[in-house]
Amino acid sequence: MTLDYDKAEIHMYAESTQEIMMRLHSCKKEPETISWIEDFKPQSMFYDVGANTGAYSLVAASQGHRVVAFEPAAPNYHRLVQHVILNKLPVICFPVVLADESDIVDFSYASLEPGAALHSISDEGIHVPVPAFALDDLMKLIPSLPLPDYVKIDTDGYEFEVIWGARKALKAAKSVLVEMDGEISKHADIGPLLTDLGFGVKSRHPHDSGVVNVIFEKL
Repeated sequence: MTLDYDKAEIHMYAESTQEIMMRLHSCKKEPETISWIEDFKPQSMFYDVGANTGAYSLVAASQGHRVVAFEPAAPNYHRLVQHVILNKLPVICFPVVLADESDIVDFSYASLEPGAALHSISDEGIHVPVPAFALDDLMKLIPSLPLPDYVKIDTDGYEFEVIWGARKALKAAKSVLVEMDGEISKHADIGPLLTDLGFGVKSRHPHDSGVVNVIFEKL
C-alpha cells in the first residue's frame, strides 16, 4: 500500500486497524505537518520524535532531507524499520524514549497493534522497562549525530519533558513543531520554554481530537 503523499511514491505496510485507518492517511490527517516539511531548506537535518510507523520521516527523507526517527513502542519501531528498508531511505532509527533526563523508565502500552498511539511512561497495564535519554545526553554519547535543523515532537503528553532534555540541541534548530494539549498542565510551560530558547509561534493548527499542532520558528 502507499502513503497518501502525492509528491513521492512511499510504500507502507498496513495490517492493523490503526495502520489502515490512520497511518496510510497521515498527510490528510496533518496537512500542516506536510507543508512544514516541504518548506525545509534543502538537505536539512530532521528529528522526528514520536515517529510512530514513520510517515513523516519517510516524507522528509523522500525530499532529500537527513532524518533521525525516535520511536520507543516496539510494534511501531518494527514497522518503522520495515518502511525504511522497503523504501530504501536512509533514516536513522532509535528505539528509545526521549525524556527530561536519562534513566530506565516503565513504558506502558495502550495497544500492541502497529500504528497505535497514546502509550505512556507508566507502570500501569502492559508495561516494560525501557531506556530513556535526554536528547542532550544522547548527543554527547554519539558525537557524530548531527544537530537538528527541524524537530517534530509528538509524544502523547510528554512533549515538555522532551524539550527540557533537548535544550542545548534545540539552540541549533530553525523550527520546532509540537503537539500540544490544553488539558495537560505542563503544556502551558512549553511556549515560555521555547521563547527562552529563542523561538516564537509561527502558526497554530487545531485538530478535532482537541490537540493543537503549534509551529515555532527561531526569531
